Amino acid sequence: TLLPVVGFLAAVLALARLCDDDGLFAAAGDAVARRGGGSPGRLLGGVFAVAAVVTAVLSLDATVVLLTPVVFATAARVGARVRPHAYATAHLANSASLLLPVSNLTNLLAFAASGLTFTRFAALMALPWL
Repeated sequence: TLLPVVGFLAAVLALARLCDDDGLFAAAGDAVARRGGGSPGRLLGGVFAVAAVVTAVLSLDATVVLLTPVVFATAARVGARVRPHAYATAHLANSASLLLPVSNLTNLLAFAASGLTFTRFAALMALPWL
């Protein structure tokens, strides 16, 4: 019964790797740095937004493993302190993984066992996520 969940997780991780290989995460870091305009606060807000989207769409693992190094490099490049930005990435990877079943392996297991639809799961998790 777990084979579909494990297969889906492998596919999402492969997709995340392809995104990384094609430079998606580096481009996101560049975009956040440009929008931040040298302001550490705006950079931090951008990191929160990108980490939330990457986690919800791809997975908790993609954010931690693939986005965190980009955030480190981006913060260092613009002269911001790295630690708050890295913490934001890790925190959002954890928090944003509640929103969709694909975001976290635990969600996938609960989703499969609960009988919820994708939309119903997302609706139930939207309030805690916010």
